[in-house]
Amino acid sequence: MAHARRKFHELFAARKSLIAEEALRHFGVLCVIEVEFTVLDTRGWTRVRQ
Repeated sequence: MAHARRKFHELFAARKSLIAEEALRHFGVLCVIEVEFTVLDTRGWTRVRQ
């Protein structure tokens, strides 16, 4: 995921692309979700996935 995020970051830095900016916001949301998942045990993962 970091590789894809980096490409959008490069595009935004070079051209101030609105699409790249939106993609970076989505990556931010995904990162928050990923952090929340790291604290879950197996039951927690199962609950969230259902």
